[in-house]
Amino acid sequence: YSIQDLQLSPNGEFLISASRDKTAALLDVNDLKKLKQYKSERPVNSACIAPNRDHICLGGGEDAMQVTQTSVSAGHFEAKIYHMVFEEEFARFKGHFGPINTMAWHPSGTIIATGGEDGMGLGIERKISFFLGFWHENR
Repeated sequence: YSIQDLQLSPNGEFLISASRDKTAALLDVNDLKKLKQYKSERPVNSACIAPNRDHICLGGGEDAMQVTQTSVSAGHFEAKIYHMVFEEEFARFKGHFGPINTMAWHPSGTIIATGGEDGMGLGIERKISFFLGFWHENR
């Protein structure tokens, strides 16, 4: 399966890969050893590591052209947040009507920016969109 995205953690210790095989992997930056794997029910196009918490965010979804023939909910376009150590999803947020192709955490760790292809209609119109997700964790 192809790797869609590879991002360095803010502290430079880890890499995270996003793959079409519906997984993301946390890698040691020194030897590229796989440390953790995060599983999704859809292809993962982008993944990023929070700057100040043990959180990973994944985004993706089914190909936009396939989704035009099904319902939007079938595409799984939510951004999903996982605990970095326990590999468990604990939150998700919606905002896109097409696949998420890129994402990044704000340095504060409370905002996630995502970009994707929304409004595909019948495949004639192609619209790039940007979405900000505000993340607040009760402590």
